[in-house]
Amino acid sequence: MDGKLKLSAFNSSVTSPHTKSKLGMAELGMVLHHTHWPISERRTWTSLLLLGIVVLYMVRTSVPVAIVEISQELNWDKKTCGIILSSLYWGYILTQVVGGHLSDRYGGDWVLWGAGIVWSLASLSVIYFAYVSDLLVIAARFITGLFQGMHWPAMTGLLAHSLPASERNYNLYLISAGGHVG
Repeated sequence: MDGKLKLSAFNSSVTSPHTKSKLGMAELGMVLHHTHWPISERRTWTSLLLLGIVVLYMVRTSVPVAIVEISQELNWDKKTCGIILSSLYWGYILTQVVGGHLSDRYGGDWVLWGAGIVWSLASLSVIYFAYVSDLLVIAARFITGLFQGMHWPAMTGLLAHSLPASERNYNLYLISAGGHVG
């Protein structure tokens, strides 16, 4: 085998190219990323990851931008505003290592999609929760942070496994620029 692993949708068992042993789902994710993306797939993933970073930072900064208006409408004091703003980062710092581990174990693409769905739903719920309870807003921001914290480790792991070394810096630089746009 030339280092590339081909899978059939109908093939339920996969053999490791290194040990010729059957692989479980956890190991399968590791082996699948030994091949590099074709050029068209690199462009698609780079564009999607750039868009993901833009949206991630838009979500992260939307509450800080709107909190003055929201706090006046809902009569939140400065302490409540501070807790709401910081709750995203409480969750964020807890999942940096977890995101990297999950990315290595199952593949960065799965972690990015799964985490992105959860933090998107949690972020969308903030405005609805604001009219119900401050604690629900804090919980939604915390959950948003938990799952946004997985984004960077999963993304860098995905790029490390899927791009040739000569292209990693440029692509990571381009994708990271999305944070300034968002």
